[in-house]
Amino acid sequence: RGLAQVSLSLDRLKQFINAELIYFAQRPTQPLRLADIVQASTPGKVAKLVHAELPGLFAARVKHIESLEGWQQVPELQTLHEIFSDSFRELRLADPPFVEDPQISDLAEYSQVIYSLRKRHRSVTALLGEAMRKMSREDPDEESRFQSWADTFMHSRISTEMLTSHYVAIIETVPAEASTAVGIVDMRCNPRQICEEAAAQVMYSLSKTGGSLVSIEVQETDTMDDLEIPYIPRYLFYIVQELLRNSAKATLEAAHSSLSSSSSSASSSFSSSASSSSSASSSPSAAGPVTVTVCADQKQVAIRISDYGGGVPSGNGSQIWSYQFSTSEQPYEAYLDGGSPLSGWG
Repeated sequence: RGLAQVSLSLDRLKQFINAELIYFAQRPTQPLRLADIVQASTPGKVAKLVHAELPGLFAARVKHIESLEGWQQVPELQTLHEIFSDSFRELRLADPPFVEDPQISDLAEYSQVIYSLRKRHRSVTALLGEAMRKMSREDPDEESRFQSWADTFMHSRISTEMLTSHYVAIIETVPAEASTAVGIVDMRCNPRQICEEAAAQVMYSLSKTGGSLVSIEVQETDTMDDLEIPYIPRYLFYIVQELLRNSAKATLEAAHSSLSSSSSSASSSFSSSASSSSSASSSPSAAGPVTVTVCADQKQVAIRISDYGGGVPSGNGSQIWSYQFSTSEQPYEAYLDGGSPLSGWG
């Protein structure tokens, strides 16, 4: 027998979607494990995983926004609410094909939905950062509550990013016999190599600015011979890169501050011409070094980053874990295409 088609008015469809959203938001969620990602190693398996997990994450995010009193008065939260509501609706209206082993071509329409929502979500962290800054500025006494609320929001975002990135990697990657990758997971990820790549990228970025350079050295202990672990390289790279950017920024600022102090001291003892000569000759071509040490035992890998930046100023110690604290002067609009004001050059 053929399946009967049922026509729904737009209002009725909205009612059904809203009812589903409430249902999915109430379902208990479990943290996404690396093993779950690795097991979703084919187009059919990853589509099944995304279909099962992603709608609940989006629904929970919508209700999480609605749980914050006064969210309707914050334009950025209104936009976030719209983003996740639209993505939930699109996912629920675009089921993957019900075949035993769907191929990439069978998933073409479903894949377009995933690509669309990934594009839509590029501005999420920037919008969240700006919303947090506005709310904390208007009600400083509630900062700890806003911080806790944002923690829950961001934890859910990590699972969302992993799911959609893994889906795209499985769909777009041509399998190769010699490859150690399963989607976004490298089953033989080398932490030292990732640290070296991050260090090279940060030093290259600094060289493009035309200013002073920071030397970044990656060291390893004797226990690091052929260390390989199953991990997601892009996330390890991103974490190390962000930490090195901050270390490089602090190291450069400390070096320039020390140079300025030396120049001021010299100018009080010598003539202005001698002082200019001394200042020019003492300008360093490289500051640092910033040192990255990678070590491991049978159970864990440790990465330590040390620098000559002078440490965290005592006045900022209680603020550094706050989402809205930053030493960057860039406006949040600069990050809307995919970057984040929650990270970067300080």
